[in-house]
Amino acid sequence: MPQMALPVNSERQIMKTSTRERHPVPPRASAITAGRSVPEPTTQQQKIADLPAPPVVTTEPLPPEKKEPFHFLTFMGVGMIIAVALIAVWNMVIVPVFQATSDQWQYGDSRVFATEADVGHSGVSSLLAFDLKGHITIIEIVQGSPPITRIYQSASIMGTETEKRVITIQIADVNGDHKPDLIIHIEGMRQLVILYNNGSSFQWTLPQ
Repeated sequence: MPQMALPVNSERQIMKTSTRERHPVPPRASAITAGRSVPEPTTQQQKIADLPAPPVVTTEPLPPEKKEPFHFLTFMGVGMIIAVALIAVWNMVIVPVFQATSDQWQYGDSRVFATEADVGHSGVSSLLAFDLKGHITIIEIVQGSPPITRIYQSASIMGTETEKRVITIQIADVNGDHKPDLIIHIEGMRQLVILYNNGSSFQWTLPQ
């Protein structure tokens, strides 16, 4: 009997059916485990479960640290340092600047001190005092006809040549011979220089 040819669609259905039979779909895990019973906990698990829960520990924030106030000696020390600094600035800056300005206004650029007095040298003497390159220089001009001029110059004094210290004169009897002597004051120095009167002129040493 001749075999009948099957349509293409029928062949495809037969192939799909045979494929499904060869590779069945595995059942879901939920379906497999649904009937199983949950295992009971072991003795070790039961002991762990029976342990008491750890206590809940609550902590409070630490109070802020209190800064200790400064000791009064600290303020005293700072005040002393400031006082010393101010004194140093006063002596090293303010006083020299003020002295230089005052000398400039009073004596000019040359810084020459001038005075007149009758010192017993045959007339009134005009006295000029100044610092000449570190030397005390006194010029006496006796008024008369003709005028007499005398120059008295000492050894070098302390200080540099460019300082041009102001030199002033005070007239007084120093050695008690009733003759007016010249007391010389040097700016910035406590030491006094005496120019002694011998009756006709001045000299740096004490008359005999």
